Amino acid sequence: MIQLSFEQIKEQIIQDEENLIYTEQGIEPLFWIPETAKILIIGQAPGLKAQESRKFFWDKSGDRLREWLGIDETIFYQSGLFAVVPMDFYYPGKGKSGDKPPRKGFAPKWHPLVLPLLKHVECILLVGSYAQNYYLKETKKKNLTETVRSYSEYLPKYFPLVHPSPLNIRWMKKNPWFEEEVLPELKMIVKNIIKKGEQNMFITRHNNPYELKGELPIVGEKAPHFSLECINGEIKTPESFAGRVTLISVVPDINTRVCDIQTKAFHKKMKEHPSIQLVTISKNNKDEFKNWCSANDVAMEMLCDVDFTFGEAYGIYVPELSVDQRSIFVLDQNGTIVYREIVQEMTDEPNYDEGIRVALTHL
Repeated sequence: MIQLSFEQIKEQIIQDEENLIYTEQGIEPLFWIPETAKILIIGQAPGLKAQESRKFFWDKSGDRLREWLGIDETIFYQSGLFAVVPMDFYYPGKGKSGDKPPRKGFAPKWHPLVLPLLKHVECILLVGSYAQNYYLKETKKKNLTETVRSYSEYLPKYFPLVHPSPLNIRWMKKNPWFEEEVLPELKMIVKNIIKKGEQNMFITRHNNPYELKGELPIVGEKAPHFSLECINGEIKTPESFAGRVTLISVVPDINTRVCDIQTKAFHKKMKEHPSIQLVTISKNNKDEFKNWCSANDVAMEMLCDVDFTFGEAYGIYVPELSVDQRSIFVLDQNGTIVYREIVQEMTDEPNYDEGIRVALTHL
């Protein structure tokens, strides 16, 4: 059998008579299969918000799922390590209590065409009963709770999970073993896969790809050590900011347009939150930083990564361009990374408000 390409499969799905009701409305199938994916998530069907935004798990359920996995939005959406192939690629509509279930014949028809494109998957997360019933078949237990509790029986290929919906809070409270036993194992598996997969992470500049050097730190782990000179000549390390929530804003070059915008934006926004320590890091030397501060009449903590030791330690050094990639790191009072954003396209600005929001939650 000849393997069809992603575009060929997508076109067949669009033209299939069972999907014409969506095609006529201009709605395309929603599935996400980067060739580099190592972890495949199979859930039930896209929600209305996902269908409208064309972005999976861009809601409270997604926030909780990423928390369970021990990852942030950057890794989930930008690393190319995660694929999402639901049991139906279209929003099925509202039912009497929540969304309708995925159409019964959809997965048997299209999954056998789509999944062979994912040649590097190491673990498949089966989220919810529809995915578990279809893939685990007679090996599943009498109900979802027992299947999830017996997760180790399905490893290493499958990892069954309850849906991360906020509606399942009651289930979580009734089954404390899920957080105590299952989630730590899930995070460990994901962490190990990510560490292998992130060795070749790419970003873009004007849509041209560039490889990052170094190992990206994991959210929830201690911030890697650095030792950088600040404007007044003092050497700063993570310990210099111990006891304070710290937001690190990394810019490629302070004397370029977007970096100038980013640094000014954070300086302005953080005036409202003096309890958070703002630190700007760039390849610039202290004289360049002094000149920039003087020209803009500001005083702020700026650290010089002239030899890119910080960039390599935090996995954001771009050797071909001799800069650190635009990014944000938030450290809690104990020096643990609680948030990170590695901006995918270097000429884009970061998500200022989300970084600040996370920092505020750790005060």
